[in-house]
Order: sequence, then structure tokens, then C-alpha cells
Amino acid sequence: LLLDADRLKQIAQQRSGMAADKAQGWLFEQLEVTKFNLNSLKAGSDLQASTTDSLGRINDETVDVIIRRGQRHLKSFQLKSGNKASSTAHMLSDPKYVDVGLIGPSDQHGNVRELYEKRIETGTLKADHYKKAHERLHKGVEAEGVSSGGTEYSEALQATDPNEAARLAGQFKRQGVVTEMHRSGLEAGKIGAAISGGVSGVTGLINLSRGEADVEHVVPHKII
Repeated sequence: LLLDADRLKQIAQQRSGMAADKAQGWLFEQLEVTKFNLNSLKAGSDLQASTTDSLGRINDETVDVIIRRGQRHLKSFQLKSGNKASSTAHMLSDPKYVDVGLIGPSDQHGNVRELYEKRIETGTLKADHYKKAHERLHKGVEAEGVSSGGTEYSEALQATDPNEAARLAGQFKRQGVVTEMHRSGLEAGKIGAAISGGVSGVTGLINLSRGEADVEHVVPHKII
């Protein structure tokens, strides 16, 4: 989760010279992955989502996000984030995505479904494409009861600002720390000692929460 949050910041920085309405597509993917992995952590699940870019499959033609358990590949998704539902619906209906799940901005989800239903009903030339897209449309990255919860277009657009991306990354990290500590039953005394002793970042606290480090080993070193 820490790497996911850091990657969110990196993408915003790398795409800062690009028009926000173009750059938001990459932020949309990373937000979905980070949200899914945070919720997987909260659920005590071992499922992990990753963008294909982060796995070295740069500009994969059909898959943007995969969900795995260990090395076992469970699900694949294509994500498209248009500035309006009709644009998103059109992009997702491309027949080359026939074998993967489809995700658009969560605030457009209902409208995209409705557009597909209307076009299927009117029997347009591409009605079969719309039907298949409708069947595979999801509100967010999901598997086995774990979901990202969805991401709105405005969230992805705002995250193109490196400052906003950094704020979101910090928020995700803090939630991850709280979840880890709750699950591990980390003693409040250890947390207090770590903070008062000078642990300035979340990595040391997570190591403590997992039992991978003792206070006396972590506190003397500033962990960013």
C-alpha cells in the first residue's frame, strides 16, 4: 500500500506537464488500485491489485489493472475515464476489451449503463458490442467481495495536481497504518514511544505493528 501511495505521487509529478484531462486517466487507474488494496487490507484479504504499467507491461492494449493472489492471476480490467458518460461508454464498448471487466468513473456508472441499455433496445449496428460491454461493466475494481468503491472523474482530475496527489497519498498511508495497527493489536505504549522517540514516517510504525521491529531498533533512526 505504501508503494501504491508513492506511485500516485510519482504519476502526478511525471504527468504534470500534460493537460489535466489527459493525465487524469493514469491517476484514475492508480486511485482504483490504491483504494482496492487498502480495502483488501481492511478486509484481511490477500488479494492484490496492480496496474499493468507497474508490472512492466507498459501501454498494454487491453488490460489496465489485474488482481492477483500471490502469483495467481484472478481478474483483469480495462479502465476508461471520459469527461462525460457518453465518451466513457463509447471507449469501453470497443470489442478488443471483450475478455476483461470494464470500469468507468463511478459517478458516470448509472448513465453508462443506461446508455448501453438504450442502444441495445434500439438495435443499433453496434448493439452486440454494447450488450457485451453492459454485461462486463463494474463500478470499481472488485473481486471476492473486495472493492475499490469506485472513483469519480473529478477525483482523478484533481489528483493530477501533485499537491493533491501528495495529500491523497498521505491519507492512504495513514489509513493503512491504522488498519495494520488495529489488526496486529499493537500496544498503545509502543506507538507513543515511537512517536515521542522521533519516528517521523509511517514505515517504522508499520514495521512495529507487524512485529518486524522493536521500539529500541526503530526509534533511534529517523524513518521517512
